[in-house]
Amino acid sequence: MARGNLAAHGLAYRAEVQLDDFRSVRFPEIEGQTLYIGNPPYVRHHLIPAKWKAWLKSIADHFELKASALAGLHVYFFLSIARWAKAGDYGALITAA
Repeated sequence: MARGNLAAHGLAYRAEVQLDDFRSVRFPEIEGQTLYIGNPPYVRHHLIPAKWKAWLKSIADHFELKASALAGLHVYFFLSIARWAKAGDYGALITAA
């Protein structure tokens, strides 16, 4: 849908749609601004494996933030954007919280 929408509006040449695990993806270095958008699935903490809870703590520690193992998956998306974004980038997530 995103690729089709970009093409229909003549913007496909200046955008890349990447489908991957938002927590572990390594985004390519680009010149200019990046818009990180997503609609994280609603996943309660009970269904998040321990390795990802450790990832959450590690990334939060890097930013000197506190993160709870009880956090829903949307918090992982926020931290992943913070991890990769540079000055001038934007992030927009649709969440239930």
